[in-house]
Amino acid sequence: MAKVTVRLYSLWQMYAGTETARLEADSLAEALNEIEDMFGAKLREGMKAKGIVLDGKIEEFSLVLLNGTNIKQVPDTALKDGDTIHIMPPLAGG
Repeated sequence: MAKVTVRLYSLWQMYAGTETARLEADSLAEALNEIEDMFGAKLREGMKAKGIVLDGKIEEFSLVLLNGTNIKQVPDTALKDGDTIHIMPPLAGG
């Protein structure tokens, strides 16, 4: 199993109560499931308190990067020691 760092940003950091976590996983899917178990409920509760209901898993309502690359553009989802998963609220503005 790969030892991976998870970094949370902005509101997700605030609602999760931490900026980093460590986990062990073989694949990106496995890591995302673990991240959902660790932080999903906290993020949804924090946003619900602000009147925003978030449905689905974290990766469905967040920008998720693996070593700086959007996970939607990562061809190989096998993880290796030292990988970093960055999770942040979706970017919006105007």
